[in-house]
Amino acid sequence: MTGIFVHQKVRFTNLIVSLLCLCHPVVASDLYQADSHFQQASYELAREAYIDAANVGSAHAFYQLGVMHYRGLGVPQDSIKALVWFNLAAEQKFNDAPSIVADLLELVPTDNQADVDQLLLTFREHYGVQPLAEKYYPVINSAALPHKIYFAEEGQDEQHASLSYEYIDTVDFDRLQEVQDEAEREGDGRRFAASMLFPRGRMVPVWMRPYSAVVDFDVGADGSARNFQTSHEIGYTKSALSNLSINGGPSPQFAEKNISFLNRAYLGVAGYTRAKIRSESYFQFYVAFERKARKLRNNPDAEHQFNLALLLMSFNWLSQNDNEIEQILTGLAESGFPLAQYEYGTKLYREQRDIPLAVHWLSEASKYGVAKAQYRLARILLDSPWVERDEKKALIWLKKAAKNGHEVAGLKAAELLLLASDKALHDFESAKTYLSQAAESQSDNPEYEYLLAMQNYLVTPRNLPSAVEHIREAISLADRFNWDSNEWQSLLANWTSNGSVTIVEPRAYFGATHNFTLCIN
Repeated sequence: MTGIFVHQKVRFTNLIVSLLCLCHPVVASDLYQADSHFQQASYELAREAYIDAANVGSAHAFYQLGVMHYRGLGVPQDSIKALVWFNLAAEQKFNDAPSIVADLLELVPTDNQADVDQLLLTFREHYGVQPLAEKYYPVINSAALPHKIYFAEEGQDEQHASLSYEYIDTVDFDRLQEVQDEAEREGDGRRFAASMLFPRGRMVPVWMRPYSAVVDFDVGADGSARNFQTSHEIGYTKSALSNLSINGGPSPQFAEKNISFLNRAYLGVAGYTRAKIRSESYFQFYVAFERKARKLRNNPDAEHQFNLALLLMSFNWLSQNDNEIEQILTGLAESGFPLAQYEYGTKLYREQRDIPLAVHWLSEASKYGVAKAQYRLARILLDSPWVERDEKKALIWLKKAAKNGHEVAGLKAAELLLLASDKALHDFESAKTYLSQAAESQSDNPEYEYLLAMQNYLVTPRNLPSAVEHIREAISLADRFNWDSNEWQSLLANWTSNGSVTIVEPRAYFGATHNFTLCIN
């Protein structure tokens, strides 16, 4: 390898330019896909995905690009380019990158040392931790950190951890017989009576059966519960979710101002007290889940430990050691487990215990392509009182989250593309695309109808009849879910004020149906 440095005449200026050109976004992807492509030897696809992740400062992507150039996997073997990528990973102390950089630097001839040093410095100036942090990540507002968000008057709030556990092992009550059989095979004398929960000898209406769910959601400035994400569902939860959607709660307040935040709800069995779950009616259910936790606890594998943390957080009545959840998530996050980084970051943020550390772990999970982390990071950039508001950064992460399948992220991206304070971000055609993609999943979301109204109002030529139709539907849905719709009602009044605009209900003219007719007095 020494010969590569000795015999290769390097034009470092050209090399810098060529490397910088590699870092323009190629494809909206994530590191899950990149690693999959790499393992399947689809190196060109892997390289494109790694470059996309490198653009937002992923140490994992830097490292893998170093490996590819060092070994010549899908690219010409080039130790200088490998050194550049490993050096970026080393800045974040990723894996063994620092020692690799030290070994490679020892092989650089003295005559080339200054040029190599300049190359590494130039690249860090563009893709080092600090420049990328300024470009993509939240800037902490240190002065605000001592102050808290309250869901009622200061000192009278009841806060709940707001987390998402979609990767937890889902346990369906219809499968409880399998748990019972497993207990018998293990010699446990206490038979798990599935019939205790779902009696099979008599008909029990589905809505009367036990159920459980943990729901993560955004809290609007009006206290309304929005954008549900159920981490697990057991049994019939429709009524409970409906009740949550229409009841909401107190408005989150910061410095006597209502703001948006996040929250978590435990429904049904997940919200029981330990005394209730250990009562005669539910004791065997409690035993089964204690057994599940014990099995996970005895397996040191990272995935099993992660599922243990999720299980303990979902069912607070399970036995656990002091700080067990925190210790598991901290260890996994520090080892580079992206889902644990998301869970730990969200936990810290929701509990308002260490905002800078929370933002750090959410940023790390976002780099890896965890869609819900990317969405949460964007919402922090838009809503958090502890960071500087930045619509441009938020839009970047919303687009990434939407690409990775987060449905609400696309809706929020459309909002910025239509209504951002920074008019340079406006892109009505892209907003229209996001709204079209959200049509099925967000059809009962008041914000979806509101954004359709604004899209029709802002487009040239303006489509005021459609705008009015959609703002009316938005208000109707908002009333249904007990959202504050005063601003939308004022908007509707402005659009139809002073008799200057009249909306005529649908009629048929010459065999054609016209939804609206605009009459200017």
